[in-house]
Amino acid sequence: MRKNILLITAILSMFVFGLQLAEPASAASIKQVDHGSYKINGPNNYYFIYSWKTYQYKTSYVKINVYVKFKGQKTRTMTTTLRKESKYILQVREFYNKKWAITYYTPEKRTAAQYYWRVVRPSMLGQNVIIGGSGSGSGSSSGTVTSNAIKH
Repeated sequence: MRKNILLITAILSMFVFGLQLAEPASAASIKQVDHGSYKINGPNNYYFIYSWKTYQYKTSYVKINVYVKFKGQKTRTMTTTLRKESKYILQVREFYNKKWAITYYTPEKRTAAQYYWRVVRPSMLGQNVIIGGSGSGSGSSSGTVTSNAIKH
């Protein structure tokens, strides 16, 4: 009888220990919530592709990976993270080609997810990009936009 109690206790202890290990892995999952791309055509068969993937953890952390590919050049990457620091402060960090970062704080009541969907995302879709000039309006900014919000 005593051996059975020890065996049952050992099995239950391993079960509880296994649950404790499995829970943090599932709780720390970050999910892709959005992605999209632009192909912007310019003069002389020049173009670039602007694409992004957005990941979210709860509502307090958002990570945006942006990729820009110019015709005949390497893809440039930029990663931006939005993290809610306190009730009224949002931290924004920008990494360029995974080498250096700029960190700044903005006064914001919204969560990181709300800030992404209401401020960052509309500005990404509404970008007015002019190619092939010194900003005086020369060039063409016609292009196609594909975007998909992933429902979860």
